[in-house]
Amino acid sequence: MPREDQILKHILVSGNNHMYSYPAIWRTETRVNSALLLEEFEAAMANQLHTIYPRNVNWTGVNVFQRNKVNHLNALPALESFLELFGRENVLGVTYFNLAPNSDLHRHRDMNGNLLFGVMRLHAPLKTNPKALMEVQKRFYHLPLDTLWVLDTSGLHALQNGGDQNRIHLVIDVRYGASTAKYFPDFSIPVVLHLTRFVFIVLMKVLRDIVTQPASVLFRLRSIFRRFFENENKIK
Repeated sequence: MPREDQILKHILVSGNNHMYSYPAIWRTETRVNSALLLEEFEAAMANQLHTIYPRNVNWTGVNVFQRNKVNHLNALPALESFLELFGRENVLGVTYFNLAPNSDLHRHRDMNGNLLFGVMRLHAPLKTNPKALMEVQKRFYHLPLDTLWVLDTSGLHALQNGGDQNRIHLVIDVRYGASTAKYFPDFSIPVVLHLTRFVFIVLMKVLRDIVTQPASVLFRLRSIFRRFFENENKIK
């Protein structure tokens, strides 16, 4: 029998009502002990949260693992054990993100956790409330505790936290492997169309910025090529 996450993914990606729609997010059947991971985070890492974007002080995070660069997992045994589910060789980065109460994060797309580069992003809610929503491809989702979700960050996404408590997620970037294949979408027309559109959007922005911000274009291209070759080297 097909797994629950496979059925849901098939309905969302290939359903008759959305034949050419790729959701860029879906819930998996992997279970998460949100309370345990939150308790560990608050004891070991909560005081290290820092601003991610200077223009939004309500969006903070702390990176605890980046392959060949950062590794604080020795202080996080519960998290380290949880990561074994995905095969440590497949884990590229691990970050805790916090969105403050009554705040939001603008619509955007990311290069990290992006299917185009052979990476998917896993979201495990550790602290949330009914008014904490993720908007992906202009559809809204509430991610409950004890669940694990897949996000392809090439999809347009944004965050809202209309509650009076912090919204804290554990975010894990994984590459394709035997233990992570189930978190990647099947090759399909909607996926191809989505990635083609993403590449077109990026090219249009590059052409625009060549005229208006040539220095920033060079910086971005260097970052993209560096990320691509880093991922290639990690796979070898």
